[in-house]
Amino acid sequence: MHIAMTPANPFERFLGRPWGFDEVFDPVFPGAPASTSVAGFFPCFAVDEGDDALTIRAEVPGVAAEDLAVAVDGNVLTISGKRESTRDEASTVQRSERAFGSFSRSFRLPDTYDTESVSANHDNGVLTVRVTKGKAVRPRTIAVESN
Repeated sequence: MHIAMTPANPFERFLGRPWGFDEVFDPVFPGAPASTSVAGFFPCFAVDEGDDALTIRAEVPGVAAEDLAVAVDGNVLTISGKRESTRDEASTVQRSERAFGSFSRSFRLPDTYDTESVSANHDNGVLTVRVTKGKAVRPRTIAVESN
């Protein structure tokens, strides 16, 4: 008799499941409640450089515009904010995978950016901050003259 064997995948139990930590710790702490909070709120950022500006986008779902701040100090751009919990204090948390709290992220801008031109827009859970390049560093085409 021949039995075909396939190699075991140690990560198989995590595939297709968010996080997978409960399955790891349930055997260690049987009967313990699932985790009730996440360590903190850390938005994802994307930074794109175009011909005329730097665009920074932050995913901030559930954060109101008045809870966001954008500041420039010298060549350092700082984006900060907070997401408050909407949980009813009288209720008992059975499980929560949402993160809350304050965050702050700073970006050092090259001297070639015009820090006086910073603009910020909050739309549909995305904060977009735009910093234009100084006129001297924008790409341009130089016409070649003929005598």
